[in-house]
Amino acid sequence: MTRRALVAAAAGTAALAILAAAGARPDSAQAARGEGLQVGQAPPAFSATDLNGLTQSLGEHDGEILVLHFWATWCGICRGEIPKLITLHEEFGSKGVTVLAVSVDEDLWTLRRYIERRKLPYVIVPDSSQRSSIAKQYGIYGVPTTYIISRDGKILARIIGPSDLVGRVRRILSEAS
Repeated sequence: MTRRALVAAAAGTAALAILAAAGARPDSAQAARGEGLQVGQAPPAFSATDLNGLTQSLGEHDGEILVLHFWATWCGICRGEIPKLITLHEEFGSKGVTVLAVSVDEDLWTLRRYIERRKLPYVIVPDSSQRSSIAKQYGIYGVPTTYIISRDGKILARIIGPSDLVGRVRRILSEAS
């Protein structure tokens, strides 16, 4: 192998390592190119069973601001977003903001244990337990990815990676009043 090929291979490996450390999967380049759902679109409807055995659907959140958050327990950046989601749930729930987290974890036992230990107060749907993957419907290529959906059912924001979720929702609420 030539020196140039070795350098290129090392660079590619380093790029994949950076993506993995950030919680993204290598195909997250599609999301970076703007593929997937976009602001202003109506998101696809879904119906899914949450960890408490209750049915959750997009339609039941009409009239609310829905923070639809895709995450995984193994993703460090996702774990860093949890305090923000708790704040949204606790401080903005009375203002019509709902947090619905869709876990892309494949191990349901690990997911349940993680949630129980941290006492996460918002609704969590395990994507791996659904007949149809919500993550695939929403074009999720890396986590965390968050969609903020308006009261009238349109995508207000599509956030890939960490973000000031509380600030974003606060601005959305102030613009609506």
